[in-house]
Amino acid sequence: MSNRLHKSGVLTGSLNCYCLACDTFLMTHQEAGDHVGTSPHQKNLLAISYSDKFKDEHIRKSRGAGVVAFDNIFIEENVWHGLNDSVCSICNEEFDDGVKHKASATHSLNLVLKDVQFGAANAIYRQIDDTSLQCLTCNKLLVASKIKAHSDDAQHCELYDKHRVVSNGVDHKVENKINKEENQQKAGDSPIIELQNGLKKTNINENKPTESKTKILESITKYQSAGININLKIETAYCKKCSQVVKFNCTDIEKHISEHSTNGPVDNALQYPSNPDQNLNRVDIKDKTAQPSDNSIEIEEKIKALADNSNGENVESEKDEDSSDEDVENEKEFAKINNITYNQSNKQSYCRVCEVHLPANLKSMKEHVTGANHKKLTRSSSTCVPQIKNPTMLIKKKTEDFIESLYDVESMFDSLSIVNEEYCISKNSLTFLTVSQSRDSRVRCLLCDVTLPPYSDTDDHIKTRSHLSKFIEVPVVVSVENEFIREVKRGLYHCGYCELVVSSWADMEKHLECSDHKDNRRRGEQRLITRLPGLQNYKLQKAIEAMTLRRLFNMF
Repeated sequence: MSNRLHKSGVLTGSLNCYCLACDTFLMTHQEAGDHVGTSPHQKNLLAISYSDKFKDEHIRKSRGAGVVAFDNIFIEENVWHGLNDSVCSICNEEFDDGVKHKASATHSLNLVLKDVQFGAANAIYRQIDDTSLQCLTCNKLLVASKIKAHSDDAQHCELYDKHRVVSNGVDHKVENKINKEENQQKAGDSPIIELQNGLKKTNINENKPTESKTKILESITKYQSAGININLKIETAYCKKCSQVVKFNCTDIEKHISEHSTNGPVDNALQYPSNPDQNLNRVDIKDKTAQPSDNSIEIEEKIKALADNSNGENVESEKDEDSSDEDVENEKEFAKINNITYNQSNKQSYCRVCEVHLPANLKSMKEHVTGANHKKLTRSSSTCVPQIKNPTMLIKKKTEDFIESLYDVESMFDSLSIVNEEYCISKNSLTFLTVSQSRDSRVRCLLCDVTLPPYSDTDDHIKTRSHLSKFIEVPVVVSVENEFIREVKRGLYHCGYCELVVSSWADMEKHLECSDHKDNRRRGEQRLITRLPGLQNYKLQKAIEAMTLRRLFNMF
């Protein structure tokens, strides 16, 4: 039975099956056996050609061309990967072969690091950076402040409705119609009392929850545009404007929407949460007279103990923390370690364990993490007791202060740079130049964020005043031994041995532990050992020449 289903393009599980040819979910193996004998299935199966490479093995091509996001909308493959013409929005670089670019390690890493989020008014987008978003419905780059206006655009709404094809190949609108018919059929099968006039009397209360869910399904677009997030799976309604859970019925939802319209506008700072279906208790960070909780004394004691054990770390005021780039980086690292979503632009953070909003500063986050409620919820969600880790304190120096000696070593096979007689890396890595994957192999400067013209001399660019002025100001991380790491831009760290850029220090720490990096560093150290004798001879020769010139001038 299973062999016959597999030949017909049906995936089989222990209970259910799925037809790849028809994109249909099948409840049982018996239903799948009946399905493969139907003429629509045979027609769809014949329309799928065999793979040229595996034609003799009778292997057909898979038709998968996208993903289904949030069990709600179909996203095309190129849109999911951020490809638009010959530019990748996720990697911020040009490409010549889209298939090769999608398979590259850099693109795969960036695809994982960029979060996909679900906002109000049918907004499904990817956070590219702090200022720009990618609309996954229209495949457009937008400024963060324009996402709400874009979600209300007629063209966007039309594309959204067109792509509303959810899992198992079922359309929501078709599903609603089917649900209505099923409800009517169930009502007909229930115990009834036939009246004399031929009418049927049913138990109306039995169908009330189903009818309410059907009405919500019909009005889901209207509710979402009003800021109500509907979760049909667990039957919850959540208002993103005031962060309250509303009863899952049309009457209460519409009443809640009308209350917002009569109470005037509500701040929309939290209109786009990081998770689509989160039930959270919002904390008003503007209220400076908030009442202390029952655990305030315990929290104060925990804070004092944390301050004593923080290796001399000084907790400054919120104003100083917001103004210091180093403190901002520390806040990000602390938030990442303790399951807190950090949002610098809104000056807010969100604890994913307790589902509450906090002020986005180190002091407030530490107070929350050391609280009894946070620890209790953390212990219940994990078997291991979490430890409050201090964020990594990075010590940095400007490049002009860090580099004491610099030598270029040219050969037939490579062009290397020796820094301070300790690090041997490629010249392109030192100057932040990288070669694109396109056919013309164009060179891009990561520091200046420009692509050089084809067949241009890279030395002409790195000697420009603009490049040199930026190069000497780049911070070098000196707190990590035997590594040459620089912060090419704020929050972006460049590994000199691997010529790789990562988007946070936590990711850089993971990279330093991987085998590829260790191999590259080992090769760099080996190159340094083999070239140091020649470098010493070169320095000795230059010293002798300088001494000879001084003696020559002293003769006259």
